Amino acid sequence: MAFLDFQEEKLKSEKWIVAEKISNQVLLDELSTRVDLGEAEAMVLAIELQADLLLIDEQAGRKVAEELGLTITGVLGILLVQDKK
Repeated sequence: MAFLDFQEEKLKSEKWIVAEKISNQVLLDELSTRVDLGEAEAMVLAIELQADLLLIDEQAGRKVAEELGLTITGVLGILLVQDKK
């Protein structure tokens, strides 16, 4: 088994990880012309789930997410919050 296959299987077995599908394909298509597909999917899902926070690091993606009214943070933001606990 390849390393990535092993990691994927390990992630699937974690109870706290839930795979979700988006429903707004029109918004996905529009956003994917501005950012990569993974970032576009994350933004659409954040909107659909009314997420409190979107974890995103890429500058272009952050700009689009802010335009959409999403509250964002990056990995550094997560680390800083953890450091305060």
